[in-house]
Amino acid sequence: CVKVDGQSIIKFDREEFNTTGRWKYTVSVNKNNNGINLTFIGTTKGWKYTIMGREEWAVILPKADVSGTITVDEKIINVTGRGYHDHNWNYTIGTKVREWGWYWGRVTGEKYSLIFDWFMKSPFKFDNLVVLNKDSGGYVEINPKDIALSFIKHIFRNGTIIPSNFRLSINNNSLKADILMNAISIHLIGSPIVYYWRYFVNVNGFISNDDDTEYFINSVQMFEVMRFK
Repeated sequence: CVKVDGQSIIKFDREEFNTTGRWKYTVSVNKNNNGINLTFIGTTKGWKYTIMGREEWAVILPKADVSGTITVDEKIINVTGRGYHDHNWNYTIGTKVREWGWYWGRVTGEKYSLIFDWFMKSPFKFDNLVVLNKDSGGYVEINPKDIALSFIKHIFRNGTIIPSNFRLSINNNSLKADILMNAISIHLIGSPIVYYWRYFVNVNGFISNDDDTEYFINSVQMFEVMRFK
């Protein structure tokens, strides 16, 4: 439960969890004739990861069904879609000194959700993590040796060079994936000290798990780049 000035912003549905085991909560923020009132219902199991033995990262909702309203200048818009929720902590000034940044992305389909992250100690030294979730099921962490992330194109943006086209490949006995991501738009959030770019990417490719294959054709997904240096 999160409250601001006595008003509930995020409220967890304990009864739903006790009855079904699903994570369900509402997110409500309303101010000056604008606001959101959304319900998130998790479709798969969440997980937690320790980054380089220090920072913590929890993906509470790898995928969620979302419904509700968005209000813009008193106009109420009914919306439905797919949601995601994560949170990290233990980030300090030492994180910026020790680490270079990260690449993060997610590819969400009708059955599978693939979340990946490259935690960079330097441009050439990193820890990589890829987790596959399945609706109404659990998750599996992919062996880092079976994963490859390549950068096909770069662009000059905000005084530095950042990638704009990516390819994620996975190949092991039970799981295979080949996913091409092309940037549609890139938005900078940050300062000269810390740069953070949020991408919308156009995804084409597939995820195959034990011969159960899901294809992605011109699917809009999200990607991000964080640079501490």
